[in-house]
Amino acid sequence: AFEIIPHDIFVEILDPEGRLCPPGTRGEIVLTGGRNPFQPLLRYRTDDYAAMEFRAGKPVLVQFEGRQPTIFIDTRKRMVNNINVTHALRSFPIAQFSLHQFAAGALLLRMRGVGIDERAVREALLEVFGADQALEIAELNDEDAREGKVIQYTTDIKDVRLDGVEFSFQRGAVR
Repeated sequence: AFEIIPHDIFVEILDPEGRLCPPGTRGEIVLTGGRNPFQPLLRYRTDDYAAMEFRAGKPVLVQFEGRQPTIFIDTRKRMVNNINVTHALRSFPIAQFSLHQFAAGALLLRMRGVGIDERAVREALLEVFGADQALEIAELNDEDAREGKVIQYTTDIKDVRLDGVEFSFQRGAVR
C-alpha cells in the first residue's frame, strides 16, 4: 500500500464515467492541488490506476498499476526517460504540453502558455536529446486532447537496438 503523504494534494479514485469509486474499488487516480504555480492541478487524470482504502484512519492506495514510462531515444542512441523531459521543462510557464517522437527520431513538442521563451525551451530539450535533434515546436490545441486530457508523452518507436541489446517498448514490458 502507498500512503498518501502530501497534505495539499487531494486524491480521488474515479470510474470510467468520472464518478467517485467507493473504498476498495479500482479506478483512475485523479489529483487536485499541487505545487507548480504555473500549473494548478484541477482534477488531473494521471492514467495510473489503484483502489483507495483507509488504514488506521489514513488513505492508502492499493492494487496500484502505474502507466508505463515513455522512453525516447536521443541523437546518441541512448534512452531518455520522460521524467528527464519533465525536469528540463519545469522552469518554463508552460500550462500544457505534449512531446511525441516519430519512428525516424524527430520530435514534435506542442505547448501552450503565456510568455514562453520558445528559444529557451528548444535549448533545454536539445540539451537532453543532443544538439542535432530534429525538433518542431507548435501550439497545443484542444484537438490534441484525448477525451479532454492531453497525453504528455508518446512515441512511435516500438523496437530499438542500443549497444547490441534489443529493446521492445510494446505495451506490457520492456524485453
